[in-house]
Amino acid sequence: MADWESTYLRTAGFPDTPANRRLLSTWQRYEGGHTKNNARFNYLNTTQNMSGARSINSVGVKAYRTLQQGALAWAKTLKNGRYSDLYQGFKTGDPYKTNVVRGLSTWLSGSPDSAHGHEYASRVLGEPGGAAMPPDSSPGGSVPAPVSLDIPRLGRQSLMRIARGEKPTESFARLSQVLARQRQNIGLPGDPQTPTGAPLTPSGVEGKVILLRGADRAGARTQQDILNFAAQVAGVYGRPLKVGTGTNHSQMTVNGNQSQHWTGEAVDIPASGVALLRMGRAALIAAGMPRAQAMKQKGGLYNVGGHQIIFRTTEGGNHWNHLHLGF
Repeated sequence: MADWESTYLRTAGFPDTPANRRLLSTWQRYEGGHTKNNARFNYLNTTQNMSGARSINSVGVKAYRTLQQGALAWAKTLKNGRYSDLYQGFKTGDPYKTNVVRGLSTWLSGSPDSAHGHEYASRVLGEPGGAAMPPDSSPGGSVPAPVSLDIPRLGRQSLMRIARGEKPTESFARLSQVLARQRQNIGLPGDPQTPTGAPLTPSGVEGKVILLRGADRAGARTQQDILNFAAQVAGVYGRPLKVGTGTNHSQMTVNGNQSQHWTGEAVDIPASGVALLRMGRAALIAAGMPRAQAMKQKGGLYNVGGHQIIFRTTEGGNHWNHLHLGF
């Protein structure tokens, strides 16, 4: 039997690229269709109705008759207008380079702006080996994103997975692991610890910044002042930072403005999960935000001390897989 990823991509008219296959494979591990429930040939747990299909749970997740039918159901779902970002991402051959957070959020929660949907998207996109940008090889550079310690919401997520066909024992075991990881990685209220890795240091100490090959486009170099700021962030972070994107960036932003990257006044540093959270907080400290305040931040778009810092948000694009530093 043909592997399901190739069949799904071919049926939907998407190129069979390593990036497309990687996202499908990673996404399926979070959904568990066919392998962890009775949704035969429905690897991503769609509810798309097809001839002869049957529902396996109250949510309406379907079991299909053939692999081809399951692939066609997935393709129809992506084309129904609610997942245009995912559709376009797969169409390009590299969905990691486009903003597909809203589509993944909708897939899980029904809303493109759901907080737990965005957390789900960040975990799918930030799975080790799944980053579109050059990987951060430093320890902790690719770690699944932390989950907010919101017991009612985590409980609802567990119930939703059970409704999708996951065994209750597996779902609650997963919940226990999430809670344990939360305590270990980002600390509970009142805990003196910071996220895993070296403790963040005061600002003013410069660290090492590595401009990766291909970060700048030919004839246009990243400005030294933004690299100097990145070095200050590296000093606070306690590890070298690797710039994945400098001037080698589209000229216009998603909002229609000229990108700071284009003029050499911004850099993107690949990271996800706990590593991205720590880097973002380090950048806020380096820019002048009081440490106590910076350590409470969970992500967003910040303008501090003349610097723009963006991480763990979809504002201005997908910033769940990199830290943006600019002026």
